[in-house]
Amino acid sequence: MKNLGIESIILLEIIGFTTAVHNAAWKRHKERFKKFYPSPFIDRIRERYWKRVNSRIRIHNFDARNGKQTFFMTLNVFADYSDVEKINLRSTIVDESTRFSKTKYITNSSVRNWPNILDYRENDCLSPVLDQGSCGSCWAFVASTVLEFFQCNKKSNELVLYSRQQLVSCDTNNFGCDGGFYVNGWVWAANAGGLCEDKDYPYTSKSKTIAVPCETTCLKENIVTEFKWTSADAIAIQNALFSEGPVAAALDATDNFIYYSEGVFDDKECTTTANHAVIIVGYGTSVDGTPYWIVQNTWGTSWGMNGYILVRRGVNMCGIESYCAVLTLKE
Repeated sequence: MKNLGIESIILLEIIGFTTAVHNAAWKRHKERFKKFYPSPFIDRIRERYWKRVNSRIRIHNFDARNGKQTFFMTLNVFADYSDVEKINLRSTIVDESTRFSKTKYITNSSVRNWPNILDYRENDCLSPVLDQGSCGSCWAFVASTVLEFFQCNKKSNELVLYSRQQLVSCDTNNFGCDGGFYVNGWVWAANAGGLCEDKDYPYTSKSKTIAVPCETTCLKENIVTEFKWTSADAIAIQNALFSEGPVAAALDATDNFIYYSEGVFDDKECTTTANHAVIIVGYGTSVDGTPYWIVQNTWGTSWGMNGYILVRRGVNMCGIESYCAVLTLKE
């Protein structure tokens, strides 16, 4: 060390300090999300994924603090996921044939004096935020959540959770943990004669590797008759929210979406090609005048704003206004 100049010594100390900070942050991440890896080699690979995401988020949030971005991101449970694992989170497969199989549409023609804010999050008929795990079953969660709300709000005044697992294991219109479309889930439920309740057929596919056999003996009475599309514009979707209830939707869930923390999501990286199903449960306007949708996700309450995200409204952000639909139940 005596041959090193003072600048070199300071540089080595800075590097050592930075490494210590990094190691401590990585350790906290594993502790917070209860991450356990089978070997030091796998730990290093996961750390590399996490480090890359950490750098991305730091740059993005710096821009957000300086007004160049409208939302913030965070190192959440997915920060050490591989690209393949992230694909499992985004497994909606839009069935274009269903887009034209029904002629019933909710349009923007019946404009109403809606409230400035509509928010179903505190409505007793809205199912709680749930977690699909590593199974690509967002479509089944969305299909069930919308069905549960309509059944509760328009029929029983009691929230009953239906079996997401039954859709994953039995619905031959979709592909289980490898993806599907919420509309096809409704069609299957109507044709099958109903759905089991979650308490009789609970969700056990959080791990995609566990195959769960199909069970239909617990079917409840069929209540689904048909679905309605909304026209692909914000006013029609507001009309559906106000007159019907929460709306099933699909969007392009980019990596920025995966690491979302708060703010109005306005992502310049996304396309309108949908790969993930969500539920629009309301709308509002931010303090700076940006209109947004209130959206429930299926990745648990530790994600986003307690399981929710605000998505910019009126510009078909990430395709969210392209495939919106609601249900019609038996009288």
